[in-house]
Amino acid sequence: HLSESKRILLLSGPNAGGKTVLLKSVGLAAHMARCGLLICADEGSTLPFLTSIHSAIGDAQNVDHHLSTFAAHLQRLNEMAQLEGFNHLLLIDEICGSTDPEEGSALARSFIETFASHHLFAVITSHLGPLKLGWQDSPVINGSLAYDSEKGLPTYQFVMGVAGQSLALQTAQRV
Repeated sequence: HLSESKRILLLSGPNAGGKTVLLKSVGLAAHMARCGLLICADEGSTLPFLTSIHSAIGDAQNVDHHLSTFAAHLQRLNEMAQLEGFNHLLLIDEICGSTDPEEGSALARSFIETFASHHLFAVITSHLGPLKLGWQDSPVINGSLAYDSEKGLPTYQFVMGVAGQSLALQTAQRV
């Protein structure tokens, strides 16, 4: 549930736990609704008419244009930061994750604060620990995907309002 007062979902949780799949599913549902198609949603759900859906998913490096993976990501985020209004949806996977975690967290926070001040809707995934804190009294809400510690496996169940752990060591051990 996102609204004009809580419109940016910061999604975290276990590696290989389904964050990117959830991000893409939200984008697909939003685009289907834009096309007048039925979507899976609770009865009484509403979705604003989104005039645009923007994504930063995957690697957009371009040697010909002197863009590393990180530089291309920043370029895409900067384009998104120029948008304004409740009619835009941003889908950002691993925001500022391809650099030093402290610097990446600071950059990511500044982009998210800009998106919030421009009244944009967004679903953003991240493993950056410092980024998960300090969003009280803002349009940002944490969400995570759950992990079954007894089985050592992600459950792929979404939990609203809770920042998740990456559990990189558990994932590495399982893999």
